Amino acid sequence: MATDNQTESEWLWVADIRISSRAVAVVDPMSWDHVDVELEPGEYAARIRTLQYGEESEPRVSRIQFLRKRRRGTIGEMIGEVGVDAATVGILDVNALDPELARQQTDYEETLNESWQSDKTSGVVKWGPGDDDEMVHVRSGFGDGTYPIRELLDAGARVGFEIQFIDPSDPQPF
Repeated sequence: MATDNQTESEWLWVADIRISSRAVAVVDPMSWDHVDVELEPGEYAARIRTLQYGEESEPRVSRIQFLRKRRRGTIGEMIGEVGVDAATVGILDVNALDPELARQQTDYEETLNESWQSDKTSGVVKWGPGDDDEMVHVRSGFGDGTYPIRELLDAGARVGFEIQFIDPSDPQPF
């Protein structure tokens, strides 16, 4: 539960992403270290919640959900962890995981750099001609760390996952 000076937002839409393979990669977009999460192919929505510590503070992404469209998910078991060393997490179709192709695109690094140097907390980077050649990226709470990935279930079936960067009850660390 957030304290009096902490406020967590409602869910904020980031992007709709089509997944054609049977998995997504959750990555550190600079090192490309990743964890694969099995999901059914289909249309997914990425959405975030932000946490703000008082009116003067910068909103921080407290969590991200990657959820099959037109489905509801309840939090299930932890299915992995993602390590972040670039203060950002990316989510993309595992078939589109091509670090060399992404690095060749000037838009890729420019978009990430613009995000890091602005108030933007999230965005989408597209680097190839395919429908799946795009990555949702979000700032990871207070930055670098290791974050749990928990499955989202609907009627016992995995329909997405959630990554929590900041527990809303945690005090601001600085």
